[in-house]
Amino acid sequence: MKIIHASQDALVARDVDAYLAMLSDDVVVSDPSTPRLVGRDAVRRHVEGLLASFSEIEFLDRKVFSLGLGAAMRFTLRTRTADGRDGTLDGVDVFELNEQRKIAKITSYLDAPGASAAASAPQAGALEVYWASGSPPAWRVLLLLAVKGVPYTSKLLQLSREEHTAPAYLEVSPRGKVPAIRDGAFCLHESLAIMAYLDRKHPSPPLFGESAEEAGAIARVIAEHENYLYPALGQIARAVFSGDPTALAGEEPAVRAAVATLHEELARIEASLALRDYLAGPRLSAADLTVYPSIQLAVRAATRPAAAPLDLAVTPLAARYPKLAAWGARIEALPGYDATYPPHWRAA
Repeated sequence: MKIIHASQDALVARDVDAYLAMLSDDVVVSDPSTPRLVGRDAVRRHVEGLLASFSEIEFLDRKVFSLGLGAAMRFTLRTRTADGRDGTLDGVDVFELNEQRKIAKITSYLDAPGASAAASAPQAGALEVYWASGSPPAWRVLLLLAVKGVPYTSKLLQLSREEHTAPAYLEVSPRGKVPAIRDGAFCLHESLAIMAYLDRKHPSPPLFGESAEEAGAIARVIAEHENYLYPALGQIARAVFSGDPTALAGEEPAVRAAVATLHEELARIEASLALRDYLAGPRLSAADLTVYPSIQLAVRAATRPAAAPLDLAVTPLAARYPKLAAWGARIEALPGYDATYPPHWRAA
Protein backbone atom coordinates (compact mmCIF):
# COMPACT_ATOMS: atom_id res chain seq x y z
CA MET A 1 0.00 0.00 0.00
CA LYS A 2 1.35 3.37 -1.03
CA ILE A 3 0.72 5.20 2.24
CA ILE A 4 2.61 2.55 4.24
CA HIS A 5 5.63 2.67 1.94
CA ALA A 6 5.51 6.47 1.88
CA SER A 7 5.31 6.76 5.66
CA GLN A 8 8.33 4.50 6.16
CA ASP A 9 10.28 6.28 3.43
CA ALA A 10 9.63 9.54 5.26
CA LEU A 11 10.96 8.07 8.51
CA VAL A 12 14.15 6.80 6.89
CA ALA A 13 14.58 10.19 5.20
CA ARG A 14 14.12 11.82 8.65
CA ASP A 15 11.23 13.91 7.32
CA VAL A 16 9.14 13.89 10.49
CA ASP A 17 6.57 16.40 9.19
CA ALA A 18 5.89 14.29 6.09
CA TYR A 19 5.54 11.20 8.26
CA LEU A 20 3.11 12.86 10.66
CA ALA A 21 1.00 14.18 7.76
CA MET A 22 0.08 10.56 6.98
CA LEU A 23 -1.19 9.90 10.51
CA SER A 24 -4.61 10.69 11.93
CA ASP A 25 -4.84 13.39 14.60
CA ASP A 26 -5.70 10.76 17.23
CA VAL A 27 -3.25 8.11 16.04
CA VAL A 28 -2.31 5.42 18.59
CA VAL A 29 1.15 3.85 18.52
CA SER A 30 2.02 0.78 20.59
CA ASP A 31 5.70 -0.04 20.67
CA PRO A 32 7.71 -2.30 23.01
CA SER A 33 10.25 0.45 23.61
CA THR A 34 7.95 3.14 24.98
CA PRO A 35 4.61 3.75 26.72
CA ARG A 36 1.53 3.83 24.48
CA LEU A 37 1.49 7.01 22.43
CA VAL A 38 -1.70 8.88 21.56
CA GLY A 39 -1.87 11.78 19.12
CA ARG A 40 0.56 13.34 16.66
CA ASP A 41 2.37 15.46 19.23
CA ALA A 42 3.26 12.42 21.33
CA VAL A 43 4.37 10.52 18.22
CA ARG A 44 6.48 13.49 17.09
CA ARG A 45 8.36 13.58 20.38
CA HIS A 46 8.92 9.83 20.24
CA VAL A 47 10.09 9.79 16.62
CA GLU A 48 12.42 12.76 17.07
CA GLY A 49 13.95 11.13 20.13
CA LEU A 50 14.32 7.83 18.30
CA LEU A 51 15.95 9.38 15.23
CA ALA A 52 18.41 11.18 17.48
CA SER A 53 19.59 7.73 18.64
CA PHE A 54 20.63 6.76 15.11
CA SER A 55 23.01 8.34 12.62
CA GLU A 56 21.88 5.98 9.82
CA ILE A 57 18.75 3.91 9.12
CA GLU A 58 17.89 2.04 5.92
CA PHE A 59 15.68 -0.85 4.89
CA LEU A 60 17.49 -4.02 3.86
CA ASP A 61 14.17 -5.75 3.25
CA ARG A 62 10.54 -4.69 3.42
CA LYS A 63 7.35 -6.58 2.51
CA VAL A 64 3.86 -5.10 2.94
CA PHE A 65 0.75 -7.31 3.09
CA SER A 66 -2.81 -5.98 2.81
CA LEU A 67 -5.08 -6.68 5.80
CA GLY A 68 -8.53 -5.31 5.02
CA LEU A 69 -8.49 -1.60 5.89
CA GLY A 70 -4.87 -1.81 6.91
CA ALA A 71 -1.61 -3.62 6.32
CA ALA A 72 1.25 -5.50 7.96
CA MET A 73 4.88 -4.87 7.13
CA ARG A 74 7.69 -7.34 7.74
CA PHE A 75 11.01 -5.50 7.75
CA THR A 76 14.74 -5.68 8.29
CA LEU A 77 16.54 -2.44 9.05
CA ARG A 78 20.24 -1.68 8.94
CA THR A 79 21.12 0.78 11.68
CA ARG A 80 24.04 2.75 12.96
CA THR A 81 23.67 4.30 16.38
CA ALA A 82 24.75 7.81 17.26
CA ASP A 83 27.80 6.36 19.02
CA GLY A 84 28.83 4.29 15.97
CA ARG A 85 27.42 0.80 16.62
CA ASP A 86 26.22 -1.08 13.51
CA GLY A 87 23.60 -3.78 13.35
CA THR A 88 20.23 -4.94 12.03
CA LEU A 89 16.72 -4.87 13.42
CA ASP A 90 13.88 -7.22 12.40
CA GLY A 91 10.21 -6.89 13.19
CA VAL A 92 6.62 -6.49 12.07
CA ASP A 93 4.49 -3.34 12.07
CA VAL A 94 0.70 -3.63 11.83
CA PHE A 95 -1.14 -0.57 10.48
CA GLU A 96 -4.82 0.31 10.68
CA LEU A 97 -6.25 3.03 8.44
CA ASN A 98 -9.30 5.19 9.02
CA GLU A 99 -11.94 6.14 6.46
CA GLN A 100 -9.86 9.14 5.38
CA ARG A 101 -7.00 6.75 4.49
CA LYS A 102 -4.85 8.08 7.29
CA ILE A 103 -2.86 5.76 9.55
CA ALA A 104 -4.91 5.54 12.76
CA LYS A 105 -3.02 2.83 14.65
CA ILE A 106 0.44 1.27 14.53
CA THR A 107 1.40 -1.78 16.57
CA SER A 108 5.03 -2.89 16.47
CA TYR A 109 6.47 -6.31 17.22
CA LEU A 110 10.25 -6.66 17.37
CA ASP A 111 12.09 -9.94 17.01
CA ALA A 112 14.14 -11.22 19.95
CA PRO A 113 17.56 -9.58 19.63
CA GLY A 114 19.75 -12.69 19.51
CA ALA A 115 22.93 -12.03 17.57
CA SER A 116 21.81 -8.55 16.62
CA ALA A 117 21.35 -7.36 20.23
CA ALA A 118 23.83 -4.51 19.87
CA ALA A 119 21.92 -3.14 16.90
CA SER A 120 18.43 -3.58 18.31
CA ALA A 121 19.29 -2.05 21.69
CA PRO A 122 18.61 1.55 20.58
CA GLN A 123 15.08 0.63 19.43
CA ALA A 124 14.37 -1.32 22.60
CA GLY A 125 16.15 1.30 24.64
CA ALA A 126 19.87 2.00 24.22
CA LEU A 127 19.35 4.33 27.16
CA GLU A 128 19.21 2.37 30.43
CA VAL A 129 17.38 4.04 33.32
CA TYR A 130 17.99 2.73 36.84
CA TRP A 131 15.29 3.70 39.31
CA ALA A 132 13.47 2.63 42.45
CA SER A 133 9.74 2.61 43.09
CA GLY A 134 8.64 5.47 45.33
CA SER A 135 11.65 7.67 44.58
CA PRO A 136 10.55 11.21 43.62
CA PRO A 137 13.92 12.00 41.94
CA ALA A 138 13.61 8.85 39.83
CA TRP A 139 10.05 9.73 38.90
CA ARG A 140 11.24 13.15 37.66
CA VAL A 141 13.43 11.43 35.08
CA LEU A 142 10.73 8.97 34.01
CA LEU A 143 8.26 11.82 33.51
CA LEU A 144 10.75 13.76 31.40
CA LEU A 145 11.34 10.70 29.21
CA ALA A 146 7.59 10.25 28.78
CA VAL A 147 7.11 13.89 27.79
CA LYS A 148 9.90 13.67 25.22
CA GLY A 149 8.91 10.22 23.97
CA VAL A 150 12.44 8.88 24.40
CA PRO A 151 12.71 5.06 24.37
CA TYR A 152 14.66 3.44 27.19
CA THR A 153 15.28 0.18 28.98
CA SER A 154 13.82 0.21 32.49
CA LYS A 155 16.13 -1.09 35.24
CA LEU A 156 14.00 -1.23 38.40
CA LEU A 157 16.17 -1.75 41.48
CA GLN A 158 14.90 -3.40 44.66
CA LEU A 159 16.33 -1.30 47.46
CA SER A 160 15.12 -3.81 50.05
CA ARG A 161 17.49 -6.31 48.45
CA GLU A 162 20.28 -3.72 48.42
CA GLU A 163 20.60 -3.96 44.65
CA HIS A 164 21.74 -0.33 44.69
CA THR A 165 24.93 -1.41 46.48
CA ALA A 166 25.89 -4.11 43.98
CA PRO A 167 29.33 -3.55 42.38
CA ALA A 168 27.83 -3.49 38.88
CA TYR A 169 25.45 -0.69 39.84
CA LEU A 170 28.14 1.28 41.64
CA GLU A 171 29.95 1.47 38.31
CA VAL A 172 26.94 3.39 37.02
CA SER A 173 26.15 5.36 40.19
CA PRO A 174 29.21 5.50 42.50
CA ARG A 175 27.16 6.77 45.46
CA GLY A 176 24.64 3.96 45.09
CA LYS A 177 21.78 6.42 44.64
CA VAL A 178 18.87 6.40 42.21
CA PRO A 179 18.18 7.41 39.58
CA ALA A 180 21.10 6.83 37.25
CA ILE A 181 21.43 6.26 33.52
CA ARG A 182 23.75 4.49 31.15
CA ASP A 183 23.61 5.90 27.62
CA GLY A 184 26.05 3.87 25.57
CA ALA A 185 29.36 4.30 27.35
CA PHE A 186 28.19 7.39 29.25
CA CYS A 187 26.92 7.03 32.82
CA LEU A 188 25.31 9.75 34.90
CA HIS A 189 23.65 10.02 38.32
CA GLU A 190 21.75 12.83 40.11
CA SER A 191 18.26 13.43 38.75
CA LEU A 192 18.64 17.09 37.80
CA ALA A 193 21.89 16.39 35.96
CA ILE A 194 20.19 13.53 34.11
CA MET A 195 17.25 15.75 33.18
CA ALA A 196 19.56 18.48 31.87
CA TYR A 197 21.54 15.92 29.86
CA LEU A 198 18.43 14.38 28.31
CA ASP A 199 16.99 17.80 27.51
CA ARG A 200 20.16 18.72 25.63
CA LYS A 201 20.32 15.39 23.82
CA HIS A 202 16.60 15.26 22.98
CA PRO A 203 15.66 18.94 22.67
CA SER A 204 12.00 18.57 21.69
CA PRO A 205 10.12 19.83 23.58
CA PRO A 206 12.59 22.10 25.40
CA LEU A 207 12.05 21.71 29.15
CA PHE A 208 14.83 23.89 30.56
CA GLY A 209 13.83 27.04 28.67
CA GLU A 210 14.63 28.62 25.33
CA SER A 211 15.32 32.17 26.47
CA ALA A 212 17.54 33.38 29.29
CA GLU A 213 14.46 34.52 31.18
CA GLU A 214 12.75 31.14 30.82
CA ALA A 215 15.87 29.26 31.89
CA GLY A 216 16.26 31.53 34.91
CA ALA A 217 12.64 31.11 36.02
CA ILE A 218 12.84 27.33 35.70
CA ALA A 219 16.13 27.17 37.61
CA ARG A 220 14.69 29.36 40.38
CA VAL A 221 11.64 27.14 40.90
CA ILE A 222 13.82 24.02 40.98
CA ALA A 223 16.29 25.63 43.42
CA GLU A 224 13.51 26.75 45.76
CA HIS A 225 12.05 23.26 45.70
CA GLU A 226 15.39 21.59 46.42
CA ASN A 227 16.29 24.03 49.22
CA TYR A 228 12.95 24.40 51.01
CA LEU A 229 10.09 22.07 50.10
CA TYR A 230 12.04 18.86 49.47
CA PRO A 231 14.11 18.89 52.70
CA ALA A 232 10.98 19.50 54.77
CA LEU A 233 9.14 16.75 52.95
CA GLY A 234 12.09 14.42 53.43
CA GLN A 235 11.97 14.88 57.19
CA ILE A 236 8.23 14.17 57.22
CA ALA A 237 8.59 11.11 54.99
CA ARG A 238 11.35 9.61 57.10
CA ALA A 239 9.13 9.74 60.17
CA VAL A 240 5.98 8.56 58.44
CA PHE A 241 7.43 5.74 56.34
CA SER A 242 10.01 4.44 58.80
CA GLY A 243 7.81 1.60 60.01
CA ASP A 244 8.87 2.36 63.56
CA PRO A 245 5.94 3.58 65.72
CA THR A 246 8.35 5.40 68.01
CA ALA A 247 10.16 7.21 65.18
CA LEU A 248 8.08 10.36 65.58
CA ALA A 249 8.40 10.58 69.36
CA GLY A 250 11.95 11.89 69.57
CA GLU A 251 11.68 14.18 66.54
CA GLU A 252 8.13 15.46 66.75
CA PRO A 253 9.03 19.17 67.21
CA ALA A 254 11.34 19.09 64.19
CA VAL A 255 8.82 17.15 62.09
CA ARG A 256 6.03 19.56 63.04
CA ALA A 257 8.28 22.44 61.97
CA ALA A 258 8.81 20.62 58.68
CA VAL A 259 5.02 20.34 58.25
CA ALA A 260 4.74 24.11 58.70
CA THR A 261 7.47 24.67 56.13
CA LEU A 262 5.76 22.28 53.72
CA HIS A 263 2.52 24.25 53.90
CA GLU A 264 4.36 27.55 53.48
CA GLU A 265 5.88 26.24 50.27
CA LEU A 266 2.61 24.73 49.04
CA ALA A 267 0.92 28.10 49.63
CA ARG A 268 3.62 29.81 47.56
CA ILE A 269 3.05 27.33 44.73
CA GLU A 270 -0.72 27.79 44.97
CA ALA A 271 -0.31 31.56 44.65
CA SER A 272 2.01 31.13 41.69
CA LEU A 273 -0.46 28.87 39.89
CA ALA A 274 -3.16 31.49 40.27
CA LEU A 275 -1.14 33.54 37.76
CA ARG A 276 -0.04 30.87 35.29
CA ASP A 277 -0.79 27.30 34.22
CA TYR A 278 2.65 25.94 35.08
CA LEU A 279 5.23 26.69 37.73
CA ALA A 280 7.70 28.64 35.62
CA GLY A 281 5.49 30.06 32.89
CA PRO A 282 2.71 29.28 30.42
CA ARG A 283 4.04 25.85 29.39
CA LEU A 284 5.29 22.66 30.96
CA SER A 285 8.94 22.67 32.04
CA ALA A 286 11.49 20.74 34.06
CA ALA A 287 10.31 22.74 37.08
CA ASP A 288 6.90 21.06 36.95
CA LEU A 289 8.38 17.59 36.51
CA THR A 290 10.69 18.18 39.46
CA VAL A 291 8.02 19.39 41.87
CA TYR A 292 5.12 17.12 40.90
CA PRO A 293 6.52 13.87 42.42
CA SER A 294 7.11 15.67 45.70
CA ILE A 295 3.50 16.82 45.83
CA GLN A 296 2.40 13.24 45.25
CA LEU A 297 4.73 12.05 48.02
CA ALA A 298 3.15 14.57 50.40
CA VAL A 299 -0.32 13.29 49.48
CA ARG A 300 0.80 9.71 49.95
CA ALA A 301 2.40 10.48 53.32
CA ALA A 302 -0.81 12.13 54.53
CA THR A 303 -2.74 8.89 53.96
CA ARG A 304 -0.47 6.83 56.22
CA PRO A 305 -1.66 6.05 59.77
CA ALA A 306 1.67 7.22 61.20
CA ALA A 307 0.91 10.73 59.89
CA ALA A 308 -2.26 11.13 61.93
CA PRO A 309 -0.59 12.92 64.89
CA LEU A 310 0.94 15.45 62.51
CA ASP A 311 -2.34 16.67 61.04
CA LEU A 312 -0.70 17.10 57.63
CA ALA A 313 -4.00 18.35 56.15
CA VAL A 314 -2.81 17.78 52.59
CA THR A 315 -5.72 15.58 51.50
CA PRO A 316 -7.95 16.09 49.72
CA LEU A 317 -5.55 18.35 47.86
CA ALA A 318 -8.30 20.12 45.90
CA ALA A 319 -9.96 21.29 49.12
CA ARG A 320 -6.98 23.26 50.42
CA TYR A 321 -4.93 23.86 47.27
CA PRO A 322 -7.31 23.81 44.27
CA LYS A 323 -4.87 25.44 41.84
CA LEU A 324 -2.23 22.90 42.79
CA ALA A 325 -4.69 20.05 42.26
CA ALA A 326 -5.69 21.38 38.83
CA TRP A 327 -2.00 21.71 37.86
CA GLY A 328 -1.46 18.11 38.95
CA ALA A 329 -4.35 16.99 36.77
CA ARG A 330 -2.70 18.61 33.74
CA ILE A 331 0.47 16.63 34.39
CA GLU A 332 -1.51 13.42 34.87
CA ALA A 333 -3.05 13.99 31.42
CA LEU A 334 0.38 13.88 29.74
CA PRO A 335 0.93 11.05 27.22
CA GLY A 336 2.75 8.20 28.91
CA TYR A 337 2.03 9.40 32.45
CA ASP A 338 0.36 6.13 33.49
CA ALA A 339 3.44 4.14 32.52
CA THR A 340 5.63 6.26 34.81
CA TYR A 341 3.48 6.08 37.94
CA PRO A 342 5.58 4.23 40.54
CA PRO A 343 4.03 0.79 41.21
CA HIS A 344 4.80 1.06 44.93
CA TRP A 345 2.69 4.22 45.07
CA ARG A 346 -0.27 2.63 43.28
CA ALA A 347 -0.92 0.50 46.34
CA ALA A 348 -0.76 3.45 48.74
